Amino acid sequence: MQLDRSFEFVDTPPFSPPVSLEKEETRQERREVIKRLQEGVFLVEKLREVEVLDERLREVKVLEERLQEVDELEERIQEEVEARQQREEGGVEQEGGSREEV
Repeated sequence: MQLDRSFEFVDTPPFSPPVSLEKEETRQERREVIKRLQEGVFLVEKLREVEVLDERLREVKVLEERLQEVDELEERIQEEVEARQQREEGGVEQEGGSREEV
């Protein structure tokens, strides 16, 4: 039995898909990569929106604190005004008596 020495082994996979199938697989891979990239871009955009909203929330909290301080100050001023009015009315009601000085 003689072997034909012209026969050579080539490093090819046992099955080579047709070129059109390879192109379709490449297109599918590209679609998947594009889809993942689009999802990544979407997530980055949402993250930016979250960061902007977080900053706005911090600003709102600061403004709420300031408003609370202003409300407390307003209450103290109102109480002082009412106390002065009562003292002045009490001084006017006294007949000929001395009026309280503030």
